[in-house]
Amino acid sequence: KKLGVCNNCSLHDGKYRCPRCNAISCSLKCCNEHKIKKDCSGTRDKIEFLPLGQMNDISLQKDMKFLLDLSSKIDLSKREPLLHQYQDRDTNDRFKSLCS
Repeated sequence: KKLGVCNNCSLHDGKYRCPRCNAISCSLKCCNEHKIKKDCSGTRDKIEFLPLGQMNDISLQKDMKFLLDLSSKIDLSKREPLLHQYQDRDTNDRFKSLCS
């Protein structure tokens, strides 16, 4: 399945599609130029609304992965809240000692 012509250079057939804005690019160079010109991060918006009629197996998989990642982060934060506080405190203490 062809993507069409590169949106950046318009010289070559596209090989890649930006996960963020669906722009088509032919190379890493064009992809990087696209990100600069359009101020695009290139990362998919994980919480973007998708109408039910546009849902497919891939979008469902991505949503499930997002929910599983979120669930594991919540579980980790419940299990190790003190560890994170001490790590932050140690980092702050080291920074303060360097500044003194």
